[in-house]
Amino acid sequence: MKTIALLALSIAALAATPAAAVDFTIGTGTSDNCFPFGCQLSGQTSTRYQQVYDAAAFPGAVTITALSFTVVSGGSQLIDGPVSISLSTTSVGVGSIDTVNFDANLGADNLVVFNDVLPALSGGLLTINFATPFSYNPVGGNLLFNLSRARGTDLSPGVGPFFAAAGGDSTVTSRAQNFGSSNIGWGLNTTFTTGAAVVPEPASWAMLIAGFGLVGAAARRRRAVAA
Repeated sequence: MKTIALLALSIAALAATPAAAVDFTIGTGTSDNCFPFGCQLSGQTSTRYQQVYDAAAFPGAVTITALSFTVVSGGSQLIDGPVSISLSTTSVGVGSIDTVNFDANLGADNLVVFNDVLPALSGGLLTINFATPFSYNPVGGNLLFNLSRARGTDLSPGVGPFFAAAGGDSTVTSRAQNFGSSNIGWGLNTTFTTGAAVVPEPASWAMLIAGFGLVGAAARRRRAVAA
């Protein structure tokens, strides 16, 4: 009985070995962009921002716990008031964000991951830690970043920071705002922080199945002896 229990525990531990967390950056643009965190055009609403990332740029299924954006110039003042940030799996392609109906771009798994005032810049980065991690599998489609906020104080370019971004059309990411579709290819370079995910290796699955088979066989032998 002890042997069976130990075998079952060993197999379970092997199958539940967590995969190492890997941080990675999408976007290698050398230009800059102050939207959506560092400026707001005077007299414009600019309360909605979306950025889509190509699924092929991801290393595989990931659990995203934070996003970071690199400051390259400008001041430190960020847009005021709370912002709501959500992520979802979308069928929208890079450079194809619908700027008329932003909600139409959201995927069925849309999840609010942050709803608060933006944190202060630190170490040349704006790092947004999620209240709720988002599990993303690129097999299902591209990833959509969605930001919504109430109308706040106008921020002139230069008062707030500019972030590393693509300088035009990009094959891996693009952005759009509700004040126009200009520069739709200017997506921010984005670093994704991921948490370790429990992903059994194929060999672990095979061992798991074989181990439970041995456990079952041993149990049947015990019943036969008892009879």
